[in-house]
Amino acid sequence: MTSFSMPWAFVMNYDHHKQTMNIQCSQSFQQLLEFNNEHVTLNSDDLIKCVHMYDYRKLSYFSNAELKSTFDTLIRIRLEPQGPYLRTIAVCNQTHAGFSCVHMMEVDVLKMRHTMHTSDPFASIHLEMMDGDWIKTMQLQEQLPKFKVHLKDLMIRT
Repeated sequence: MTSFSMPWAFVMNYDHHKQTMNIQCSQSFQQLLEFNNEHVTLNSDDLIKCVHMYDYRKLSYFSNAELKSTFDTLIRIRLEPQGPYLRTIAVCNQTHAGFSCVHMMEVDVLKMRHTMHTSDPFASIHLEMMDGDWIKTMQLQEQLPKFKVHLKDLMIRT
């Protein structure tokens, strides 16, 4: 059986009550974008500037919907108000205050999907973790198996 690695870009926690978003970037993502901030916190004003207007509505929807399982969505987000929008695929679970997600760059998801469809659709997938990155995901440790299963389902969808 073939195995594929999916690089993750960042972990996001959205608190609907406080209207804040905490983002923890992976080391590889920081290097790719030459982005020096490992941790970014967006308040309500920043969210309006940094989350694409069509995706901004998703913050409220996914926080209030009665979702029982892991879900995925496209999120376009800026890490800096003047920066370009980054197209990410977020695999998420609801929390008591909002939701938590692992984001992957959309281009990486599309490349992996194509590779899997042309080679081994039954391959296993794991999220790439560098040494320091594992510490950042400890808060999501119990959710990671759900994220991986959902990521596999996402790859199989056409």
